[in-house]
Amino acid sequence: MRLAVVDASVALAWVIPDEELAPKALRLLLAYHGNQVRLIAPSLWEYEVGNALKVGVTRGRLSPEEGKQALRSLLDLGIALIHFGEIAERAWQLAIEHRLSVYDAAYLALAEHRSCEFYTGDKRLAKAASRAGVVRWVGEFE
Repeated sequence: MRLAVVDASVALAWVIPDEELAPKALRLLLAYHGNQVRLIAPSLWEYEVGNALKVGVTRGRLSPEEGKQALRSLLDLGIALIHFGEIAERAWQLAIEHRLSVYDAAYLALAEHRSCEFYTGDKRLAKAASRAGVVRWVGEFE
């Protein structure tokens, strides 16, 4: 089974109806449900997803109830969360090297640490970290 890191941008496309990435991101989710890929993320994933859904509610993209249900459905997926301490130093180095936030670099560091690909819906992040060789825009998932 393939292993892949997934960030909050991909997860949000699974639960927010008006996300333009939704059709592409759903291919990855279907592969996960079909046991073709195992998804992992740094533990900060939960906080990023929760905050982004809250922003979606405050911007009127979701009702408070829809936001709460979306959060529950994402947390119930069972994506394996990896403690930041395992990758903190490398995330710091990558953040400096690629001019990324430590949050974004944590996903990249985890992909390096586990020798797997990292899927994101953030084209800017994919481009900025492309030299690392493990970052893929979710539209490239096959």
